[in-house]
Amino acid sequence: VPRKHFDFWRDAICDVFVQLDAERDCRGGAFCGQIQVEPLADLVISDLTSEQQQVTRSRRQIARAREEIMLVSLQLEGEGLVEQDGRAAHLRPGDFALYDSIRPYQLRFKDRFRQLVLHMPRHCLAGRLTAPHTATARRVAGDSPIGAITGAYLRALAGRAGRLEPAIALDLSERTYDLLALAADRGVAVTPQGAAA
Repeated sequence: VPRKHFDFWRDAICDVFVQLDAERDCRGGAFCGQIQVEPLADLVISDLTSEQQQVTRSRRQIARAREEIMLVSLQLEGEGLVEQDGRAAHLRPGDFALYDSIRPYQLRFKDRFRQLVLHMPRHCLAGRLTAPHTATARRVAGDSPIGAITGAYLRALAGRAGRLEPAIALDLSERTYDLLALAADRGVAVTPQGAAA
């Protein structure tokens, strides 16, 4: 039954990420989703493939939560929308954006998609950002120099992180946080009107 399949999916993404509400258009028929998870010290890299849905992190869930997590979504296939703090980042393949579990956010996907999602203790990334509150839901374009470098690095890391020795994994996780902070601070895509995309 499609509804049961999607309920299982909702439980799975809550287990991997943070507590979330997920909805989909039931007219879409049977549902299919897959997550492959690899740890890199405190950083976790998830390769996620799924179908049309909307995901919400609500104030109610935040009030009950113990975890403080920052997440980065790198779009690999399809398109996605990250909404937080009054901003919306429309992601196409190669683009990425970050979002923060301590404030409400929404993720929207109209069709089948694939993403790399990095989730990490909030302090690991927030402490490196110039202004954490203004860094969320801002698109870092995959065809920008820093976006292309960061995206290529993250794709190379995915699928290999779980095979690294602990000391190397710890070193690489720290460098990953530095690169993500640099990209978020310097690589935000800006529209001709001067508003961040």
